Amino acid sequence: MRMLIILSFIFISGNFISQIRLNGQIFDENDKSIELAEVLLMTKDSVAITSTLTNESGSFTIKNKDTGQYILRVKYFKNTLLNLNITLNGNTDLGKIKVKGNNFLIDKVVLEGKKKLIERKVDRLVFNVENSVSAAGGDALDALMVTPGIRIQNDQISIIGKSGLSVMVNDRLMQLSGDDLINYLRSVPVSDIKNIEVITTPPAKYSAEGNSGIINISLKKAKNNSWNSTFNTSYRQGFYGMGSIGGLFNYQKNKLALSTSINYLNGAYFSEENASIFYPENTWNNRNRYKNYQDNLNLRVSMDYDISKRWTTGFQYIGNLSNPNVSERLNTDILGFNGQRTNLYTTGLNRRDNDLTSLNWHSKIDLDTLGRKLNIDFDYFNYKASNNRDYYTKTTGSFINGIEDGEVFVNNSSLQKINNYSIQFDIQHPLKWMKLNYGSRLSFSTTNNNITLNRISENKTELDDFRYKEDVQAVYVSGNKSFAEGIWDVQLGIRAENTQTNGTSGSLNETTKNNYLKFFPTAYVKYKPNKKHTYSLNYSRRIYRPAFGQLNPFRWYSNDFAYSTGNPSLMPVFVDNLEFNYSYKENLQTTLYYSYDSNNSSRVVYFDENTYNQISIPLNYFDDYSIGVKQLYIFQKLKWLESTNQMDVYYFHSNSRIYPITPRSSEGIGAVVSTYNNFSLNKEKTIQIGLNFQYFFPRKSGDLVENKGMALMGLSSKFLFLKNKLLVALSVNNLLKSFDYNTESYRNNIYNQYNGYFDSQYVRLSLRYQFGSDRPKDQMRNVGNKEERQRIN
Repeated sequence: MRMLIILSFIFISGNFISQIRLNGQIFDENDKSIELAEVLLMTKDSVAITSTLTNESGSFTIKNKDTGQYILRVKYFKNTLLNLNITLNGNTDLGKIKVKGNNFLIDKVVLEGKKKLIERKVDRLVFNVENSVSAAGGDALDALMVTPGIRIQNDQISIIGKSGLSVMVNDRLMQLSGDDLINYLRSVPVSDIKNIEVITTPPAKYSAEGNSGIINISLKKAKNNSWNSTFNTSYRQGFYGMGSIGGLFNYQKNKLALSTSINYLNGAYFSEENASIFYPENTWNNRNRYKNYQDNLNLRVSMDYDISKRWTTGFQYIGNLSNPNVSERLNTDILGFNGQRTNLYTTGLNRRDNDLTSLNWHSKIDLDTLGRKLNIDFDYFNYKASNNRDYYTKTTGSFINGIEDGEVFVNNSSLQKINNYSIQFDIQHPLKWMKLNYGSRLSFSTTNNNITLNRISENKTELDDFRYKEDVQAVYVSGNKSFAEGIWDVQLGIRAENTQTNGTSGSLNETTKNNYLKFFPTAYVKYKPNKKHTYSLNYSRRIYRPAFGQLNPFRWYSNDFAYSTGNPSLMPVFVDNLEFNYSYKENLQTTLYYSYDSNNSSRVVYFDENTYNQISIPLNYFDDYSIGVKQLYIFQKLKWLESTNQMDVYYFHSNSRIYPITPRSSEGIGAVVSTYNNFSLNKEKTIQIGLNFQYFFPRKSGDLVENKGMALMGLSSKFLFLKNKLLVALSVNNLLKSFDYNTESYRNNIYNQYNGYFDSQYVRLSLRYQFGSDRPKDQMRNVGNKEERQRIN
């Protein structure tokens, strides 16, 4: 790390070392200067080193570090006007250069066009949200729900057929997970999103965190010398109602760019979770109902300032205050084979108070005119989560030894505090024969958990404290090379991450330490023989570290017979991804993929047939691989219809490490089909409707669970008024009212069934009004310590 910092300062100092200057003036045949001509300095192999544009007088200046033989190329839009072989031995003035042609005056250029809804690039799929009717008027979570290949289940975002992934905003990782990530995504309106990138094999530049890839949310940008503002509000009616209101303000003038955003969400949504557990002597039927209150305030402020033409610096603040309280009603019926029946009725109230603060300082420095750049980010992240849960359980009609009739009063409370500091250096270093990119990152995280279990009816109290420390040092290097005028493109990279962890449990009086160094290679090859056909082959290795809350060993009770606990010995998951992609005219895209998960983890529910305890604990308990094919077809032959259709079919195989607690192995075929259709009802396309449908075929998953089939259908409409400044959107989600999950499995040779529903059937009405000199931009800074924030749970 020290060496990298020294090298960074050497590069900065290099700005003051004298460079060779190449000057000239470009004129047409009529001796008129040509403005905005592109002048490129290229190697003898036609690799561009640097370029510039001519000014009003046709003059240009190019700086170069090395002497030697070069090609000077002059272009005007798509036309090459001149190729000139030159020798640089020192400062050179080419004087007046005449090129052929005499019509280089452009009075006005108007470019109009609409991006495709879906685009395929070498290492990612791009979903242009601004063209989607289904997502119009919603938030970032709604946009992800209609993004092809993405699945949101139990507040977990994943790629279909794979496990969880990481979320970025503007190429910077967000360090949130679970409810906090979902709440944050609900605070970002769709009107502020340009596109969503699904990156299944991320380059070495990105953190290796995220076992199946990264989702990158790109926010819109504003033009220079403009201000703009957006007001947005929406109301969603499901079982309960939920409303939001917010606004954006952006200002850009000369050297200063300022952006602010505030959004407030309030309301509630209904959820239910049902389980049937078939013990040898009796059956437990659990029916749980929840009212999930939402009270969320999100504030973002960012400012950037151009200190000079080569140096831009700025800061970003993100604050999130939320009180996602939960009211519970849990009913358990225990049925004996001789007609006996015991009932456990539980009511509970979770009072939660979450406070999130994120600060980022960043600098971007152009080290020279050859394209070398240094990016520095320093991030601070603080998160406090207080959870105070009271529950009351009444037991009647007991016929089982160890379960007595009576009443139980319990208070279960916790306080979690997370601090993270990180600093990151990224250097772009183009060479004559390749584009080089390298950098490093240091991250320091501490987590303190204090939990209390107070059995009021028994006058018993249990206390626990769990402290966790994690430090990560990472370095990476990658290189990109184009061949044969861009027909071939190759990129290779490697990232090394050294991790030290220390977890201490007060109640167990145990300390768990880990120290490991891992390497994460990446490789990309793209072949594009013409405009119609594109082929690419990609490989990457990833890591998925456990969420901080999954490491705490203290018990969190639902009732006296069901509790969840963490595992301080939980290890990260390692994943290898390999993809082959073929694209024809961007309308037909085929992907073949292979993914192998080593030491994979998930929660396992232990069922004790003697005590009837149901214990949920995260374990590294299986290895799995999947092989699949994705087929994407975009129909755009009718002006009034845009249809995106996708099919994903995969085979998976999983081996358990904890047999016979789970089955020894599992394998099967899974498939998902989806269609997203946008209809324009007038020529101006100010009235549009959308119809979406997804079907998940019955399938098995890597965690040795059977998943039943599920169909999702949605309708949407969008209306634009007042010269497109006012948008009114109406949508209906999950028309068929499908479960959000519906599974069955065996644990300890005990058969169990689970299903859940999270108020996903709803109607939403949204309004958005834009005013100012340009379309809105959110100067959202993607912070460098995202991966730690994503694991706070």
